[in-house]
Amino acid sequence: YTDDQLITQGTHYMIEEGNYSNYSQASSLKISPHLTHRDMNFTCQAVGEHFNSSTIVTLDVFDVAGKGDKVKPGDTATLVCTITGAGSTLPITWSRVHDVIPLSDVIMSSGNWVSGCHCQVATLVHRNVTKNSTFGCSVTDSQGLDHYTIVQILVIADQKGGSCLRLPCCVLFAASIFLTLTWI
Repeated sequence: YTDDQLITQGTHYMIEEGNYSNYSQASSLKISPHLTHRDMNFTCQAVGEHFNSSTIVTLDVFDVAGKGDKVKPGDTATLVCTITGAGSTLPITWSRVHDVIPLSDVIMSSGNWVSGCHCQVATLVHRNVTKNSTFGCSVTDSQGLDHYTIVQILVIADQKGGSCLRLPCCVLFAASIFLTLTWI
């Protein structure tokens, strides 16, 4: 049942009754993806000759999104992972992707519930960034499935000062006339 309506096998639902074994039977319900855009409660009811029992199973629909950061070399970057639609705080795991950085330069937060947006916001703060880095933010749902997003730190060149070898305007020194360059 969902919303007090009996679910039948068809286009939107596939019911697997399962096999009875060792005094137990496990049934599963597969739901068409276009119906999984909102939280829903389903009731599984077992009826036998001397037995009648039911349990409510909740489909918790949520989204995982990330926001990266652009910083200058040596600065601090803050990455954000936002979980919307979950209804409560979920365990968030941050991980590095194909990168090794000192753990002493990273502070990870599993996030706080923000009632104004009905979302959970987790952060990863990376101090002393020296190169581009990729992190993953993952959340495990009640069914044990991981939901994952990639969040990146991009290191941008310092626009003032710096080494002449890194800046394209230094090509001017190869000209036959003397130029004075001033960095502003």
